[in-house]
Amino acid sequence: MAALHRRTEQRHRTSAEILAFHAGKLRSWLDAPPPAGCRPAFTAALRSALGNAGILLTLLDDQNQVALSTAAGHDALIARDAEFVSGEGPATDAVVSGGTVFAIDDMLSDRWPHYAPTVRRAGVRAVFAVPLQQPISCVGALCVLERKPVITDTLAAATDRVADALARTVLLPSPQTPEVSDPLRLFDETSYQDVVHQAAGMLSVRHACSPDDAVALLRARAFADGTLIEELARREVQDGTGLD
Repeated sequence: MAALHRRTEQRHRTSAEILAFHAGKLRSWLDAPPPAGCRPAFTAALRSALGNAGILLTLLDDQNQVALSTAAGHDALIARDAEFVSGEGPATDAVVSGGTVFAIDDMLSDRWPHYAPTVRRAGVRAVFAVPLQQPISCVGALCVLERKPVITDTLAAATDRVADALARTVLLPSPQTPEVSDPLRLFDETSYQDVVHQAAGMLSVRHACSPDDAVALLRARAFADGTLIEELARREVQDGTGLD
C-alpha cells in the first residue's frame, strides 16, 4: 500500500509540475504586448520535463485510430512525419505491443527499415517509446528521440514518469464535466492531422477515390520525394499542387 501511495503521489506531482509550467508560459504570453507570437504549446511543457529531448506524443481515439500526433523539436517533427508516412516506428510499436520500445543506431534500421533512414538523416540515433496505459486500454504513446546513441537511465525513468502522469491524470476527463475537461483541448495548437485530412478530401474529389486512398497517395508521394507530408498537404490545400 505504501508503494501504491508513493506512486500516486509521484503521478500527481509530475502532472502538477507539467501543468504549472504550461500555465506559466500561457500567462507570460497573455501578458506580453501583441503581437506575442504563437500560443505556447502544451507539448513544450512535456519536453521541458524530459530535459528538452525531442518528443513525439501520439493519442488514439475510441476506434484505436490516431486522433492526434504532436511533436516538440525539429528531430521529432521529422520523426512524426516519417512514422506517419512509413506506417512503422517506435510510437506505433509501443501502442500495438503495450510495452516499452527502445532502439539505437543499427537497431533502428533492423527494426524499421522504412522509418529509420529518414530519422537517421535528421541525426536521430536513439529512440525510446512508452505506451500511455489507462486502467482498461492504451490511449497512445510518448516517444523521446536523442542525437546520441544512448537513452540514459535518468531519461528513461523520466519518460516513464511523464507517460504515467499523462495517462492516469492529465488525459483523463472529469466524469462530472467531460464537456469542459476534454484532454485534447490542451493540444489545440496542433493542425497536422487537420491539413492532411483536408488535402485528402480535396484529392478524393479530384481523383474520384476514397479519402483513405487519397491519404495513401499523399504518403506515397511524400515517401518517394523525401518531403514532409504536411508540406505536400499544405500545397494541395493552398493551390492544388500537392501531387504535382
